[in-house]
Amino acid sequence: MRLPRIPFFVAAVWFPCLLAPGAAQQSAAAPKAQAREVVLPVTASNKHGETVPGLTASDFTLTDNGTQQTIASFTQAGSLSLQVGILVDTSEAVIRSLDDERKAAENFVDLMLPATPSGAKGGDQAFLIHFDREVELIEDFTDSRSRLDSDLQQMGSTPAAQNSPGPETTGSGRQTRVRGGGADLYDAIYLASHDVMKPGQGRKALVIFSQGTDLGSRESINDAIDAAERAHTIVFTIYFKGDEEPLRLGRGGVGDTYPDTYPYPGGYPGGYPGGYPGGYPGGIPTGGSTGVSPINGKKNLADIATRTGGRAFEVKRIDELAGIYNQIAEELHGQYLLTYTPNPFEADGSFHKTVLTAKKGDLTVTVPEGYYAPDGK
Repeated sequence: MRLPRIPFFVAAVWFPCLLAPGAAQQSAAAPKAQAREVVLPVTASNKHGETVPGLTASDFTLTDNGTQQTIASFTQAGSLSLQVGILVDTSEAVIRSLDDERKAAENFVDLMLPATPSGAKGGDQAFLIHFDREVELIEDFTDSRSRLDSDLQQMGSTPAAQNSPGPETTGSGRQTRVRGGGADLYDAIYLASHDVMKPGQGRKALVIFSQGTDLGSRESINDAIDAAERAHTIVFTIYFKGDEEPLRLGRGGVGDTYPDTYPYPGGYPGGYPGGYPGGYPGGIPTGGSTGVSPINGKKNLADIATRTGGRAFEVKRIDELAGIYNQIAEELHGQYLLTYTPNPFEADGSFHKTVLTAKKGDLTVTVPEGYYAPDGK
């Protein structure tokens, strides 16, 4: 039996990356952030890929739009609540691996949530989305392992009969997004970030299992990443090639392609005229002209992860999936929170690029590439 479709909704709490006057109070385990203070999630790992405990602010240097900053605090995330969204590609390209994905995702849920809801520490919760031609929120925020495990077992591809353009509305007035064509990856990230994560409080992360191609989203890759950054959500991606080669399909449908310099010539935040945010004027170029190569799903997912401060993984054999989920859980549990007050402070709504550098050469640091300043003083 297919699960009923549940709407994307507005959650009740929010943990801002840049705190404005009057912001909600944080958990006692979080650094005490003042007005205009930036809070960034940080993961540090050694050359073996293991998270490194016991680091302090003195181990790093930080710049904001190229200007050296003073790190106010650098602490283990501790018991600060964690909100996790699990996004699963259920398109035909990966459907043969869905059973393995279910099992691995169930193990991940078990690592992230307590055996009983009453054992939840700091309000940790997770939600589940699947996407193919439809983006469907199967389970909203819950601290129940059993509910998520049951949802994962029943999760499957959207029947072809439901492939109709535009949003579908259930009898209760709830909406999900339905598109024609295939895996709506960008819509899934956008809706998970903007509709589910953005109003929430605490640390936030999305974990995406996908082939990395997008065959019909309304939103672009820039829209999706922008939504994640504005929601202060890091994105872990797990690339699995599946049963098909990369396709010459992109945002908008058949005929849409990316230049062979994809994802962005010149790198972030330059690239196409106008740079990121904003992307290519008028959208991504279309047509099958020379110099255009197929979408590279692996690059696509790596770009999303890097720019949001997450990590990109690749599954070459499906039996590696459980180990990758375990590694993501370890990184989330070993996460740090960095706080600082930007100097100078600019309340202009612009995107600020942050660069965190470890003084020890054997450390690898993962952190969001920046944040949006508040709009107005």
